Amino acid sequence: MKSKPHAPIIAVGSGEKPVGIFPPAGVLPVKHFSWYFAPFCYISDNKEDCYFIFRAFFCKYLCQLQSLSSNSDCIIGLCKLFEDLLQMYEPEVCYHLNQLGISPLKTAFPWIFHCFVGSLEVD
Repeated sequence: MKSKPHAPIIAVGSGEKPVGIFPPAGVLPVKHFSWYFAPFCYISDNKEDCYFIFRAFFCKYLCQLQSLSSNSDCIIGLCKLFEDLLQMYEPEVCYHLNQLGISPLKTAFPWIFHCFVGSLEVD
């Protein structure tokens, strides 16, 4: 099975014939994927409008959360930025959490990965 980075996995059957791809849409399913879409439901009553706005937003911003890259806009760069900012502006908190054996990034990673959806009030 051969695949390029950021490409869907192509299943190969007997005779080296491609038999399908995983995932079928080319996007890996993630837990709470609907959380990304939920805020867009407040934009319009028309489902189609919400879908196309969400799709454009996802393709421009959110898809980078699910790719491993050295690009600063990807999830690894955002995690490093979080750790750098926490260390710079709240070194006491960082030190205290480390003394307790609590990883600040492990705590904040779900918030970063899901863009704080489900963590912040709608108001």
